[in-house]
Amino acid sequence: MITDSPTGTRFNQAHDEPGPGAPHPLSGSDQQLLTLRFVQGLRPAEIAQALGMSQARVAQRLAALTDRAQTGTGSSDASHSA
Repeated sequence: MITDSPTGTRFNQAHDEPGPGAPHPLSGSDQQLLTLRFVQGLRPAEIAQALGMSQARVAQRLAALTDRAQTGTGSSDASHSA
């Protein structure tokens, strides 16, 4: 535990769970999806082909991740395996 902040607030370390209100870390598949879309610049159809899933599923997951980022919700879409 690290408490070097002026308020004595505990900073989470890598093995700690996120605190209340903190977003959950992205799963590996979410990271891969976002990397292909926004770092590599692939279109959803190209991502779908690369990952072996439907274009509709790619679009659905991207929309959910975008919504999650905009609303700051910590919940993760547990249905990644479609």
